[in-house]
Amino acid sequence: MTSISQKIAFSAASWAILATAVNAPLANAANLVDNGSEFFAFWLSDFDESVQLADRFTLNKDAEITEITWSGQYSNNGTPPVDDFTIRFFEIDRGTVSLAPLVELNLSSVERTDSGTDFFRLDLFDYSATFTPFTLEQGEYLLSIVNNTTGEPDNWFWSSTLPPPTQDYVHFYREKDGEPWQDNFLGNMAFAIAGNTVSTPEPSMILGTLIALGLGAISIKSKTK
Repeated sequence: MTSISQKIAFSAASWAILATAVNAPLANAANLVDNGSEFFAFWLSDFDESVQLADRFTLNKDAEITEITWSGQYSNNGTPPVDDFTIRFFEIDRGTVSLAPLVELNLSSVERTDSGTDFFRLDLFDYSATFTPFTLEQGEYLLSIVNNTTGEPDNWFWSSTLPPPTQDYVHFYREKDGEPWQDNFLGNMAFAIAGNTVSTPEPSMILGTLIALGLGAISIKSKTK
């Protein structure tokens, strides 16, 4: 006969395997969004000057966001000792952008690298931020990146890029939180989003797991008679 300890062990293992199959996302490393790298211009996006910029992107699948990169400049070629970036994600529902962010990241520590490129004799910098991963569902969003140079002599400008032929030529702006976003037909903002696409297992996969568990139970029972 099967002992109580065997039954408990098998039951625990069975539910653990089933829970993993049903709930754990299937991750596939991917470059989720690339908004272009051909530098075109730059636009003020700084809480110190009450200007917030954002740009639109689409996720074709649910995704776990792990890293964001972007580029920008400072006025007068100065650089603050520490940046104070706020990155926000806003949902777009049937063309309407939510006023409050779905996700907000306050990043007081960001990797900043001089790209070696100058525009109007101003250094162009590349930025990279990693953080605790979070998941966004398939859909359309705005990504807002705003620095805060309060107390510093220089303001921050987000770089824009020349978009690919299949992409629009629009970014968005507003002056303060809670205001509607306005579109601006003057270029896309330079950023990329990295992470993993995630998907829920197909019903056939779950059924296969259940069958495997059932066969395991029969095997244990037959061996312990």
